[in-house]
Amino acid sequence: MKFLKDRGIPFSLHSDFAMAPAEPLTLVWTAVNRVTDKGRPVSQDQRIDLFTAMQGITINAARTLNLENKIGSIKAGKTANFTLLNENPFKVKKMHIKDIEVAGVVFRGDLKIREPKLVGGDKDTHGCIGSAGYKWCAKIQNCERPWELAKDKSFKNSAEAFNSFCQNK
Repeated sequence: MKFLKDRGIPFSLHSDFAMAPAEPLTLVWTAVNRVTDKGRPVSQDQRIDLFTAMQGITINAARTLNLENKIGSIKAGKTANFTLLNENPFKVKKMHIKDIEVAGVVFRGDLKIREPKLVGGDKDTHGCIGSAGYKWCAKIQNCERPWELAKDKSFKNSAEAFNSFCQNK
């Protein structure tokens, strides 16, 4: 992607939905960070900036479909389809971009707000409930409260110590 950007060639970020999830922010996260789901850096020289990545899921995606005059950006005369996010991708850490939640969408002028999650309904991929303080510990293959595990296993109560003990990457 960086090769294309450096040469002024627009490109889109997209998913072959039948084979991969349709998650545009995950595509942006991948393009910006260039790391695997296990955290291993890959082709770091091909990382692109966040603005270019966001263009890849908006105006450049519309251009790929030859619809850039109808959709892909907010402009008079275009269909106002857009997504509302709970956080600004330009103000969060790059590694957090894929975890930004969708608050709602506007599709053809119709606003749909996503119902907020219930407290305790925020399970991660391991089933850990973050709002209750639980985090995944790979070493013991269980959801744990870091401060309780630190006390039980006699290590410092810090994020770094927890991740080190749990061998989380």
